[in-house]
Amino acid sequence: MLPELSAIKPCQINLDLKTKLKTCGTKQRTYLIINALETLGFLIYQLYDPDTGNWYIETSSTTLPRAVITQTGEIYPIEWVQNYDGD
Repeated sequence: MLPELSAIKPCQINLDLKTKLKTCGTKQRTYLIINALETLGFLIYQLYDPDTGNWYIETSSTTLPRAVITQTGEIYPIEWVQNYDGD
């Protein structure tokens, strides 16, 4: 059974990944985040919006079940993003 996303401590993150996140471009950073979530088995669903450049994701985490990953690699709860559903 996989650990809850909130149970993973920052110190458990591979230092190589942390270095990559600091040195890569914003588009690459977004892909690294999505790939990490997918590798850990947390990613349930992903949708890319070419108009905004945002990724909408659903995870198995109770802490952040639905989120938006922006073009800059920032992650927000989906409720924090205005007009995410077109309304």
